[in-house]
Amino acid sequence: MFNLNDEKEFSTGKSIFNGGEAGKVDNVSIRVEKKQDSSNQPDYKLFANDGMGEINEGFYYPTPNPQKNEEENNKTAKMHVGRVLHVAKAVMGDDYTFPEVNGAKEAFDTLFKLIKENSEGKKFNVYATYGTKDRPGQYLGFRFFNFIEPAGNEKTTLYPNAKDVMEKLNPDAPKGNSDNWI
Repeated sequence: MFNLNDEKEFSTGKSIFNGGEAGKVDNVSIRVEKKQDSSNQPDYKLFANDGMGEINEGFYYPTPNPQKNEEENNKTAKMHVGRVLHVAKAVMGDDYTFPEVNGAKEAFDTLFKLIKENSEGKKFNVYATYGTKDRPGQYLGFRFFNFIEPAGNEKTTLYPNAKDVMEKLNPDAPKGNSDNWI
């Protein structure tokens, strides 16, 4: 008899970040990769590895939306730069003085360079979810804000919030007779 619901019985041997569980994950290492070609891949990827598996998230340079005015585009760019700054502060510490930059692209390049050059050998705590109630996801990923801190923080800032999806989504069963799939 085969139990098709037993993941251990049919394991592919692939490790899963935090065992597939959402929540705070302690003592992970992080790394950054920058896009090397002109593909549609994200300009940067941030990876977190807990020793068993890895998650990553792509970051694209903020670009103006022609349907929004300059003020709205600046607000959106600052939000995305603020997200990367959050990671850089976890790496560099709260007392680090960041250089001035001329725009979102330069901010991304500067911050990701600092993260890449200063994160090796350091450990961090991250908060992983299956998205939010407004945007649930099938895979574990970083929360949009407040998702990383240095490991060993005396007082953690990584707690669940009401919008976090903490359980993996199960796809709906196919409609109709499952015996007639051809």
